Amino acid sequence: PEQIYSGTSIHLDDLKTGRTYDIAATEGCYVYPIAFIGEDFVYGVANASDVKEDAVGNIVFPMYDEGHKVVGAEIHGSTEDGRFKGIAENSKYGYGFNIIYGKPKQIYFFESAIDLLSFLEIHMGKDMYIYNKAFVSMGGLKEHTLERIKGEGYKGIVIAVDNDGAGKSFAAKNMLKADTLRI
Repeated sequence: PEQIYSGTSIHLDDLKTGRTYDIAATEGCYVYPIAFIGEDFVYGVANASDVKEDAVGNIVFPMYDEGHKVVGAEIHGSTEDGRFKGIAENSKYGYGFNIIYGKPKQIYFFESAIDLLSFLEIHMGKDMYIYNKAFVSMGGLKEHTLERIKGEGYKGIVIAVDNDGAGKSFAAKNMLKADTLRI
């Protein structure tokens, strides 16, 4: 499979204006194309240390339990048929790739590990206080991950999902479980 999750730069050509743009990851990071929203190009950035690769070149985001033991993985990769995302076989039910700072009082849920890492890269140290917060990828719109974790005493829950039909539906269905809703 191609190495779509471990690039250090992205080169864009604007066909309307003829301009070219280069987006470079900072040292120790990877940059990954996500999508276009209208005419805006959306990309993610991840610390290389947070990204593991399996024997066939898929990117593996380990899922840890409360004791920091690996209990599964979120997998992103590509085949001849295109890209895929999934949860590794035998992963423990209700867990997701997570990053925890301090003793969390608030938890953020994301659709994917790439979304989580991109959010942290954009906001960390700039406009958000990240300490005493937990950030969890659901590996899709997985209500059981939200359900399992919400009972762990968090004072605030943020649902940060895609602004598409499925994301809006998931957020609306789970709105009563969240103190803050961000779509």
